[in-house]
Amino acid sequence: MANSTGSHSSVNGLRTLELGSALLWLREQLQQQLGPGEYSISLSGVRTSKEQQILGMSQILLIMFPFAIELALKSLWDCFHEHGTFKYRHDLNILFQSLDEDAINKQAAKFAQQQARELWSEFQNEKRIHYEGTLDEFLAAHARDFIEIRYYTQRPAEYVQLEDLVICFYCIVYPLAARDHATFANLLNRTIDTHHNMSV
Repeated sequence: MANSTGSHSSVNGLRTLELGSALLWLREQLQQQLGPGEYSISLSGVRTSKEQQILGMSQILLIMFPFAIELALKSLWDCFHEHGTFKYRHDLNILFQSLDEDAINKQAAKFAQQQARELWSEFQNEKRIHYEGTLDEFLAAHARDFIEIRYYTQRPAEYVQLEDLVICFYCIVYPLAARDHATFANLLNRTIDTHHNMSV
């Protein structure tokens, strides 16, 4: 197994970015499986191996992107707080709203929140987001997705727009990368590799 190296914050940021990159790769595989146009799968009866793979990849992405957003928020939180004061929460909205709570540099934490909000607004202006509300409202609406989507009886995954989760992840990762050179270099490399198509 490969090892990451770097400072405490750098390792957190890089691990967050590594998970996001792996999920984006899986999304690319899913898009290749689906091909152009619409693809429908019956909800009853026997499914082919390809259909099982497509549904399985969709489930992984819809479950894991909220987790990746959680990691990004916790890594960003770590930038503004003393090490060892980790935020043991899973609620995405609480994690985002509390970035400046007891922060060493409250102004920098507030600026990171604003950066994420502005990025979200830019994507909305470009019509890249299905969700009509603000980033804060999106995080509140999807605050417990990682917990709830895993259990199909709690909340169906069908209502979630995957692209909105991907863009939300990017909106949190970007201010994180801006505060960590190793994460930024890897994010820039990823963006160049995909010709600015980090789903963004």
